[in-house]
This record gives sequence, structure tokens and C-alpha cells, in this order.
Amino acid sequence: FDTIFFSYCLSMVPTWPGAIDAALANLRTGGQMLIVDFWDQADLPRAFAAGLKSWLAMFHVHYRPEVHDALVELGRSGRAEVRFESVARRYAYIASVRKF
Repeated sequence: FDTIFFSYCLSMVPTWPGAIDAALANLRTGGQMLIVDFWDQADLPRAFAAGLKSWLAMFHVHYRPEVHDALVELGRSGRAEVRFESVARRYAYIASVRKF
């Protein structure tokens, strides 16, 4: 594939490492994986962030720092170029992964 897109799903999928591995295996060299998902809300007002996290937890949605860490490691490994962009004061992030 030229592009694979994950939209607000890796934070809800317990087997997210398999999803990333499958995407990379099926992505052509030079192809792009785009991920949009919840971030840590660190730059939001504290009360709003706490309320948002509680609301999301009702639907079993949580920020998974291990996804972010795995993407950073993917970039360090030389398998891909990885870039992150904050959305709305760290409400969410966009990760752009270009496969080498």
C-alpha cells in the first residue's frame, strides 16, 4: 500500500503492536503510515483534561504512551522516518511514519 491510516483506534486496540507490524509489512518502501490518536492532554487546562480522561475511560479509551514509545523506537531503528505533530494542545497527535 502507498498509505495506511489509523484514526483514533490504536488507543482502543489491545493488540496494537500487531496492527503496526502488519501495516509496516504491507506498506511499500517510501509509503506512509498516518496515525491520529489521543495524546496525554498535558497542555490542556487540568480540570478539562481530567474530565476528558474520565469520559474517555467510560469507553475503555486511554492514551497509550507505549504506542508513542514504539513509534519513536521505530524511527531510531532506521526502519522509518517518524514525525509527531500535536493537535489542540496535546489533545491528540498525528504521527507520520515513512517506511525506508
